[in-house]
Amino acid sequence: MSGAPGQFTGGFNAELLRRNRFCMGVKRGREYVCSGEAGEDAVNKAVDFLVEAINRIQHWRVWETWWIEETMDEWLEARDRLEVQLRGGKYSEDIVNAITGGLVDKFINYNERFLNYWRDVGNETRRLIDNLMNGRAEVIIRGEGASGISVHSEHITLETDRTSTSIPVHLVLKGLEGVDVEVPDFMMMMNKEEYTKFVKTLRSLRIGFAETDESVEKGRPVMGTNQTWQVIFWSLLYPGEIRVHINTVNVNVNNMTVTWYLRSSNHKSLKGKIKDADVDKFSDEEV
Repeated sequence: MSGAPGQFTGGFNAELLRRNRFCMGVKRGREYVCSGEAGEDAVNKAVDFLVEAINRIQHWRVWETWWIEETMDEWLEARDRLEVQLRGGKYSEDIVNAITGGLVDKFINYNERFLNYWRDVGNETRRLIDNLMNGRAEVIIRGEGASGISVHSEHITLETDRTSTSIPVHLVLKGLEGVDVEVPDFMMMMNKEEYTKFVKTLRSLRIGFAETDESVEKGRPVMGTNQTWQVIFWSLLYPGEIRVHINTVNVNVNNMTVTWYLRSSNHKSLKGKIKDADVDKFSDEEV
């Protein structure tokens, strides 16, 4: 690992963070902007968020590219494993090539685009932290009870929020365009035996995702995930055009991940439509 991170050090004076401008935020469009000065209690909570975020960002040296290169290796390994599994399942050569080379390689190519993007803008994270530690930033406090903060820069917005169990730290990205990926209709390539087996699996997985991790946007199924296997398998459920976008870097305690945003353009969401239905009676077309 070329950029192996060090240990959490906390090697800065948290009091210096109070030199920044703190304000209460209001949402304008998709972003929060300042709407008024923050009270002492809100500032104290915001400083705690900043300490956590800065420690993690410095620990992982987020501005470097080692973690994206590791993600690329994970994608290549996933493609190789998938190819072995598919050939072991006796799917045809056309199907195996369509999934591994025709689909998975498109995600790998987009991950490479993200790598090039980060080479250009990654150091902005370093400058953002430097501005915070030298009192030159504007910290927007969000939510009831000061439950989160936003710090904007040109291409990156630092966001933290408090949940019941953790403090997620995110870098929300600007300027990285998404791509449209065409997912082949694998059922058109299958013989009768393969088709029967695939449709049964397809039905179960599509309904399972719809009732759990999936969300809905304008009636279309949408998935946000940081797991490689979910990106691949969710895409396989929705042949046709899928909009693909990496929109967030997750700076976790134990690792670094990105969030893949996936939206089907050709299918309607099943979310909430099958709660009381007999799943086995859904036709192939309905599923």
